[in-house]
This record gives sequence, structure tokens and C-alpha cells, in this order.
Amino acid sequence: DLFIFILILFLFDCFIYRCAVISHIPKGQAFYFPCNSVKGRYVTVFLPGSAKALNLCEVEVYYGYPLPNVALKGEATQSSTLSVATASKAIDGRWNSFYSNGFCSHTAEDETDPWWRVDLQRSFTVTAVKVTNRGDCCAERLDGAEIRIGNSLENNGNNNPR
Repeated sequence: DLFIFILILFLFDCFIYRCAVISHIPKGQAFYFPCNSVKGRYVTVFLPGSAKALNLCEVEVYYGYPLPNVALKGEATQSSTLSVATASKAIDGRWNSFYSNGFCSHTAEDETDPWWRVDLQRSFTVTAVKVTNRGDCCAERLDGAEIRIGNSLENNGNNNPR
């Protein structure tokens, strides 16, 4: 019985949770997504589908109150990079939403299942994630993206029950 209990706790700790599905964020706007106090080290934004590109101008990850943004001290990565639009631009603390000015992350064009992820360096109980969308064009590119939280990097942190 104790072995089964420990196994269940281990599996629960490694599980990845879907915090939210982004239906739409207008150009240049930022939306908060409550995450119901999900515990995890990795926060992933995953955009399912083919011929996609993922743009993120700022991603903030909050726990507790007064809502410290723990993503600022994290390390970001993404499935690919277009030009100089590296993953770290989405956690630099700048709220400028213009990709053309060099403030946003961007994966390659026409990618299948692009993703972006921040490693928070340790596990946090995440209460909310705030996402700022690109302001100069292409707001619809973020439609349908999933915010996932967990402690596993299996499949780049994209595994989640459907």
C-alpha cells in the first residue's frame, strides 16, 4: 500500500497540466490566465497544428501574492528561432509588443506544433500566467495555443491529457 501511494505521488508530481487554451488575444494586448495553483517547474506554450508560427512578446508567470513574476529569473527555449527573435525575449520584462522592433520571440514560419518554454529553475505553485501578444500584426497566430505547466520535459514538456 505504501509503495502504491509513493508511486501515485511520483506520477502526480511528474504530470503536466494544461492551465489554459488561448482562444484569442487582440493585437498588442495582454491577458491573464488563472492556473488554479498548479505546481510545476516548466511553463510551455504549445501551438498544435501544421504550418504554424508562434510569437510571444512577454510571458509572465505568477505565484502567491503580491504576484512576483518568477519567469524573469528563468531560462527560455523554443522549438526553433526566426532570425534574432530568441525565446528569451519573451521573459525580458519589456512589455513592448512590436516584433519589428526586436521585442518578441518568434519560431520559424510554417512549423508543425511549435512550442516555447520557460524553465523556472525550481518548482512553483503557479497561480496565473500572463501572455502579451504581438502588436504589429498576426494576432491570430496565438489562437488555440495551450499553456501547460509541469515538472516533466518528456516530448519537450508538451505531453498533456487531451
